[in-house]
Amino acid sequence: MSMRVHKDGRMCDDPNCPQEHVAARDLHVPALEADVANAFAETLVGYSTEFDEMCEQRHKAGADKYGPGKFLTVDTIEEALQELVDLANYTRYTFIKLRMLQEAILVQGEGAGVLDDQGFIKTRDATKPVKGE
Repeated sequence: MSMRVHKDGRMCDDPNCPQEHVAARDLHVPALEADVANAFAETLVGYSTEFDEMCEQRHKAGADKYGPGKFLTVDTIEEALQELVDLANYTRYTFIKLRMLQEAILVQGEGAGVLDDQGFIKTRDATKPVKGE
């Protein structure tokens, strides 16, 4: 869902808001664009912090389960190789899921004007808000 804003440029995160909205990408208000850029930057920082916290939690859980410093006595290269194989499988599974999603989008898009002449999804059209949204 694209970011919604009131016509006066105020951001809106209430999906049930009765006021008329426009997509943020269609509003060219410099202050709004700065707000969107700042919100995006904050989101990236938040994800990075989340990643750091997850790593720390996993490290602590491993220390609690196996003892502090146990990683020094383990063949971490072999462990990493096994994790890479797991990651490769997750990548395959995610590829399959994305292809299934793509096929579903294509099937739903046929006859709905979502596909262009070459069969590509016109994302600009497909992501535009419906009037009255």
